[in-house]
Amino acid sequence: MLEESATPDLEVLVRQAYDSFNRGGVEPLLGLVAPNIVLDTDGPGRFEGKDSFRCCLMDWQEAFDEFAVEVEEAVDLGGGVAFVVLEQTGRPKGTSVQVRLRYANVGIMVDGEATHFTQSPDIDEARAAAERPAQARG
Repeated sequence: MLEESATPDLEVLVRQAYDSFNRGGVEPLLGLVAPNIVLDTDGPGRFEGKDSFRCCLMDWQEAFDEFAVEVEEAVDLGGGVAFVVLEQTGRPKGTSVQVRLRYANVGIMVDGEATHFTQSPDIDEARAAAERPAQARG
């Protein structure tokens, strides 16, 4: 079992960034990523660079009349690997349907900035995938 970082900094930063995102602000999330960030998703695809990442976040928010993301878990696995479980709820524009998405982000961190995020709807698979590079890098 991997030891978690003793510092709560990652969890605090992630929670603050998503609190701001829920209010329509993307800048705190952008502050966590490197200029050359790569985001791989199961849904919309692959986004490369901070501008592309910003557009992805803004487009996603704008697709909803109601929107909230809750951070269930944010863990620094060591070796520059972060694991975050998120639950999103919302109502897509023009509908009365409420949706719920639960997914994980695995982040590779270099010098305090995320250089790569991989999103996955399979939380257990994502956790296992995050632990492998954490062990190799730790």
